Amino acid sequence: MRKSLLALPAAIAAVLTLGAGAAAQASTATAHPANVVGGLYTTNGTAGYYTTSFANTYNQVNGSFKVNLENIGNTGGVGIQLCDSTSGHVAQLGILQVAPGVWEAVAARGFLGNINPTGNGDPCNGSPLLFGTAFPLIQLGAVTPGTTVQAQIKRVHGGLLFSIADGPTVNYNYFIPSFKYPPFNEAAAGTTFNLTTLSAPANNDLVDFSGVTASNGNGTHGFAYWNAVSVSSSAIGIPPPLLTVTSLNPAVYTRTWHPGHRYYYGSGKNRHYRWIKGYWTSSGGGPSSFSVLAGTPVGP
Repeated sequence: MRKSLLALPAAIAAVLTLGAGAAAQASTATAHPANVVGGLYTTNGTAGYYTTSFANTYNQVNGSFKVNLENIGNTGGVGIQLCDSTSGHVAQLGILQVAPGVWEAVAARGFLGNINPTGNGDPCNGSPLLFGTAFPLIQLGAVTPGTTVQAQIKRVHGGLLFSIADGPTVNYNYFIPSFKYPPFNEAAAGTTFNLTTLSAPANNDLVDFSGVTASNGNGTHGFAYWNAVSVSSSAIGIPPPLLTVTSLNPAVYTRTWHPGHRYYYGSGKNRHYRWIKGYWTSSGGGPSSFSVLAGTPVGP
């Protein structure tokens, strides 16, 4: 977990806690903002988390994931995404199962036209990830089944840089020059699979995500730093799910204000004090992790 740059050194913190004459002070903790704010359902086999924040845009998304191939045999895609909820402009990166046990690293960029997966008017929420999309996929190369894959999409001057690797010997980079597109206001990580081969309940560990972060102009944080929303899928768009997610960890980003106060030392006529400045500490802003749970395979 990322440590706050505002935290006092350990020695000073110990004096504040144990030093003679230190005045007891209240701390004020606030969650910022609403953090995990509920879940949505689709019928297109998508499950994961997306993050959004009013008037905020993202220039990078990172994530690592491991697909547990023994749990499911149907085709599907796993990866990360940046998207603009107004135009539907999307950039996706991950791996696609092209045959049983055979996975390819792929990238994509295009527009999600005339889709509304979750019924809330946003084409990005629950959009298909590298699976059944309307725009071409860019095949980067094979990845080793069962390994942990690291992926990054980064907006750079003049376009988008896609980077993905599953070890020191398998490392792909791809640059897409781009016109002046709108900024991305959503980041996501998740999967899209074929629901017709699954039966409820969703209790098989399909994919494990870790190190999931998004970046804006002010820094890099886990999804809990902004508003994180889960997406699950079922045959009719309501529970029970055929694909769902575990709780996001960490789930809440909290900032705590420690007020300034006087620190007294010495005794009698030699009693003095010095002023300890107020400071902020934070928790829950580190990289996110979660798993995608799937139903039991019932067909090829």
